[in-house]
Amino acid sequence: METNSPTLEATPTSQPGEDAVVAHNPRKRVHPSTGTTADPFDDPPPRALGSINYPKKRVSIACELCRSRKTRCDAKRPSCTFCWQMGLQCNYRRTVIASNQAQRASTSNEPQDDDVNIDHWQAVIARLDRIETLLEKTSSHWLGLLGSESPADPSIPSLELATPFSASRFPAGRVNHGHQQNGFSLVGLTLSGLSRLVGQQCPPPLYPLADDDDEAFLERHANPDEALCQSCHLTMADLSVTTRSFWRLQNSFARNVLPWCPLFDQKYCVDITTRTYETQFPDQGLETCLTLFVLALGALTRSEHHTEDGNSTTDFPGLDYFQVASNILGCDRSSRYGILSIQCRILMGLYCLYCLRPVQAFDAIHEASLGVLAIIQCKRRLEADTDLQRMSHRAYWACYLLEHELQAYISYSACLLQSHHDSVPLPLSDHDEPGMYWFLAEVAFRRILSNPHAGIGWNANTLHAPVVVEEIVSQMSLWYAHLPSQLKFPLGLSPILDPHKSFLRGQYYSINCVLSWSHVVRILTNQAHDEEDMNRDLQAASRSLEFSVLAIFSVESLVQDRHLLLLANLFGLYTQVMLLLCTYNEPALSAIQQPAQLEAIRKGRSLLSIWKSSAEIASYVDKIDNTMMAKAIQIYEHTNVSPSLTLPGLIRTNSTSRGHRPASTSGVPVDADMYLSGFPAS
Repeated sequence: METNSPTLEATPTSQPGEDAVVAHNPRKRVHPSTGTTADPFDDPPPRALGSINYPKKRVSIACELCRSRKTRCDAKRPSCTFCWQMGLQCNYRRTVIASNQAQRASTSNEPQDDDVNIDHWQAVIARLDRIETLLEKTSSHWLGLLGSESPADPSIPSLELATPFSASRFPAGRVNHGHQQNGFSLVGLTLSGLSRLVGQQCPPPLYPLADDDDEAFLERHANPDEALCQSCHLTMADLSVTTRSFWRLQNSFARNVLPWCPLFDQKYCVDITTRTYETQFPDQGLETCLTLFVLALGALTRSEHHTEDGNSTTDFPGLDYFQVASNILGCDRSSRYGILSIQCRILMGLYCLYCLRPVQAFDAIHEASLGVLAIIQCKRRLEADTDLQRMSHRAYWACYLLEHELQAYISYSACLLQSHHDSVPLPLSDHDEPGMYWFLAEVAFRRILSNPHAGIGWNANTLHAPVVVEEIVSQMSLWYAHLPSQLKFPLGLSPILDPHKSFLRGQYYSINCVLSWSHVVRILTNQAHDEEDMNRDLQAASRSLEFSVLAIFSVESLVQDRHLLLLANLFGLYTQVMLLLCTYNEPALSAIQQPAQLEAIRKGRSLLSIWKSSAEIASYVDKIDNTMMAKAIQIYEHTNVSPSLTLPGLIRTNSTSRGHRPASTSGVPVDADMYLSGFPAS
C-alpha cells in the first residue's frame, strides 16, 4: 500500500571525501545510524559514561601509584616491582567489563537507575581522591607527622606527608605512651621524626625519641638570662679599643671565623675595619657596626677554650662590642636590604652560634636571608656591579649553610632559600682563600641531602625509601671521590687535627647512620614481609648502628673548644647517643648489637657534659641520663678511653658474615669507593 508521507532520509553529517578517509583509516570509528534525521547543527546526544568502551592499553593494567607517577609498571601481582622496592602497598584498579553493543543501544534511551548513578559518581570521586592523595605525596615537603591517623580508605598506603595543603586534611596523631602531640613542631628540639615510619605507630623502644621538648625549649630560650641583646645602654663612648687589641682581635677573626664562613675575603675586611678605626668609629654607621661584630667574634674566638655559660651572659668575651653593634643595627632599618646590613646580620648570627643560642642565631640569619633574596632578584643591578654580585652570592650560600644547620631547632629553616639554590652561582675566589674549599664542599654535601627532602631537615620524618637512599649514597660516593686533597679525610678513626676534615668525616658518618635508620624502625615494627626482607633490614640496620658508633668517636676532637659549628656537633652527638640508647639490649636487635655500643653511649654523654653549663646542652644530658636510668645503665664520667682499643674496624664489605672481629689498631685507611660500592639498596 502506497503512502503519501514523504520518505525520510538520513542527512549526511560528513564532508565529501570523508567516507574515503574513514575507509582508509580503520582507527576512525563510524557510529551507526539511528534511523532518524540528524541535524548537523545539533549537538549529539550525551552518552552514559558506562557505555564508553575505551581501548584497554598499558594504563589499564598499571597499579594506582604508577598511574599517578606516569611511569612504566610491570603489573606483577600481588605487588609490582616499584611498589615492592619502596615497601608500599600495591593497588590495582578493577576493570568493569561493559555489556555488548546491542544492550548498550537498547538501554541508551531508558532512564538509568538513580542508585546506579550515585554509586558510579561516588566511585569516580573516590578514585580522584586517591589520585590527589598520591600526587600530594610525590610533591609534598618532608614534614613528618608524629602519629598520623589511618586513612579513611584502607586500600590507600599509609604514606601521608605533611604539606601546607594536607595539614588541614590529616589531623596530627598521638603517641600511645601518654605524650600527646598537638601539632607540628615548628620551633623546638625534636627527634620525633626518627621515632617512627611515616604512617606507622611509634614502637615502644623508640618512645624516648618521640617525647618532644618543644615547650621546655621555648621557655629556656625565652628566659631573659639567655638573651644576648638585652636592653643595654652601652655606646661607643663606653668602649676602649687600643691599636694592639684592634689588630689582635681582627687577626683572631680572620684566623678562626673566616675559614668556617668566608663571607668576604681578608682584604675586604681589612679595608672596612681600618677605615672605621682611622675615622674613630663614627656612630650609627653600618661600617662601624660590621667592625664591632668583627671585634666581638675575634674576642670570643681568642677565648675558644671558654666553656662556661652560667646564668649571666656577661661571661662571654666580646659581648660589649656585640651589644653596641646590635644597637646600631637595630636603629638602621632603612638599609636592611643593603649588602652591608646583610653581612652585619650574618655576623650577628655567627656570634649567637658561638654562644650556643640557636633561636637568636636563626632570627639574625633568617632576616639576612630575606635581604639577600631581595638583592639577587635585582639582576640588572648585579650585572652592573660585579663586586655586589660576588658579595651577594657569598652571603646567600652562607645563609644557606647556616639555616640548614639550624633545622634541628627550627623545622622551616632554609625552606625559603632552598627554592633558589639552583639559580644562584657558587661563590668564587680570585686566590687560594682559606676555607673556600671547605665552604664549597659543604655546600655540595648539603645540596645532596636537602634536594630529596625539599629543604626540610633530615630529622623531620622517617620514610622507608631504599631507592632514594641508594641514589643519595651514590652521590655521596662521588662527592667523597672528588674531594680536593686539602679536604680528603681518611675513613676510620685515625686522629685528624684539621677541624674541617674532622667535621666532614663526622658529618659523613652521621648522615650514613640516618640514611639506614629506617631499617631499624622497620625491624622494631615488624614490617618485613619475608625472610629475605628481614635479612636485608638486619644488614642495613647493622650499618646504621655501626655508623652511629663511628660518628660519636670521630667528633671527640671537635667538641673540646668553641668553633662556629660546635652546636651542630653537639646536637649530632646527642642524636647518635639517643639512637644507640634506644636500640641498646633490644631483643629484636640482639643480632646486630655493636661491641662498642655501650662505650659509645658513655663517651657521647661525657663529651656533652663538657658544655652542660649551657642550659641547652644541659637538657641533652638530662634526657640521656633519664634514658640511661630507664635502661638500667650505670652513669659515670670517663674521659680516658682509647677509641682504638674499644671500637670495631670500619664496616667490612663483600663479606657474608655480619659478625665483628677484634679491631685492628694499625690505622690502615679504608678505601671509600670500595666501601660505598658495597652499600646495597636494601
